Amino acid sequence: MNKLRKMKTVILLIAVVFATTLSTSCKNDDDGSEPSIVGTWFIESGASEHFINGTSQGIENDVVDANNYWELTFKTDGTFTDIYVEDGMSEENTGTYTVDGNTISLIYSGEPEPFPDDSYSLNSNELTYSNVEESMSGTDNIKYVHMVTFKKQ
Repeated sequence: MNKLRKMKTVILLIAVVFATTLSTSCKNDDDGSEPSIVGTWFIESGASEHFINGTSQGIENDVVDANNYWELTFKTDGTFTDIYVEDGMSEENTGTYTVDGNTISLIYSGEPEPFPDDSYSLNSNELTYSNVEESMSGTDNIKYVHMVTFKKQ
């Protein structure tokens, strides 16, 4: 009987040590801090959808490869660089940015304010860009929606 009691004590002690180790040795990934925009973000995927009078005309996925990509770099001083490459032709723009919670506002150099149809949001390690433009063509309501997902490099 004494042997059984010792065995139970040892098992209980191992369980306590194991539980304590698990609860104290793992870093808490959710430390309550906001995700950081600072760094370089590279397009992971993108798609466009066109609507005429509310009816989708189809979805077109963006081509992402060495000749077609979008890269955004945000610096700690509140400036950014935007490099957009399409069919091997590169365009680089710069500007300033502000962060309000998960919403990012970009003001390109030479522009007085952010583009009104553009929206950027930051969640964990993903930056999402959306652009929604609406117009009329005769009596048709035309809507263009473009969504892009960036991953931090």
